[in-house]
Amino acid sequence: MCPLSFGEKTILCEFKLDKKGYKIPTHSHPYEQTGYLISGMQNFRIAEE
Repeated sequence: MCPLSFGEKTILCEFKLDKKGYKIPTHSHPYEQTGYLISGMQNFRIAEE
């Protein structure tokens, strides 16, 4: 993950997840996070959805 820009209540990040089986640990943010994936595959789980 590479933070590209941030403000008072948001952050924009670039992701490269090339390592097979890599998992981002469950976590939360006190702000909004926006990101884009350059390579790899990512599944999202938002709260209890």
